[in-house]
Amino acid sequence: MKQISLTLVIVALFAGIAIVGCPPAIQTESPTITLTGEGAAKTALEGLVYSFTPTTDGNSYTIGKTAITDTDLFDMTGADVLDVAATGYAALDFGGDTFTLYGEPYGSVWVGQNGTLAFGTDAPAADATHANTIGIAALRTDLTGGTVTGTVAQSTFVADWADVATAADEAKTGETVNTSRFQVQGVLDSHATEADRGAIDIIFPAVDDDIDAAEVGVSSAEAGSVTTGTVATPTADAAV
Repeated sequence: MKQISLTLVIVALFAGIAIVGCPPAIQTESPTITLTGEGAAKTALEGLVYSFTPTTDGNSYTIGKTAITDTDLFDMTGADVLDVAATGYAALDFGGDTFTLYGEPYGSVWVGQNGTLAFGTDAPAADATHANTIGIAALRTDLTGGTVTGTVAQSTFVADWADVATAADEAKTGETVNTSRFQVQGVLDSHATEADRGAIDIIFPAVDDDIDAAEVGVSSAEAGSVTTGTVATPTADAAV
């Protein structure tokens, strides 16, 4: 029987964590959920939507969690296949629109094989970590294979990882045993509803139970002290 050790850690790259709202939500400048222990990612993520909503000043985010509904996933039929295998990242252009992260507008995003998205002129270095990258950890872990696609529609950019496998598991067994499917949706600055602009949903219809370490969250890549707080596993309809 697999032993599961699950830790949900909210990491802020600035000092201070404020708890706001009802039900309580964590508000932090660079929130990251760190998952450790075999099967932990599947337990914490599968069947759920994690939402990161920018605060009014754009300098921090609140995190919410809800169960997936039939209309949450964007249909990726006809979406561009992103060639992430060669260099680890491929660019997804927003077609003249912008997405604002931590108050800074970006006209494109680098989509990574290992479940990451990075913003900036150049693709991140191969050894870049989530903490020193301006971007989103959709499911940051060592992934391989599958299909990574991207599109822009309805004032939203969408990046989708389908049938991606855990690299360590594939190397150990010589075959793909389990795979993951997850999707990121980011609301662009042209969206009609101002309050929705900059919001991020990360949707997890399927998560490989062999993943034993992963990160989910957003990062501003700002230097500074790290404040860590532990949050109990919430119910599907509560905020974390």
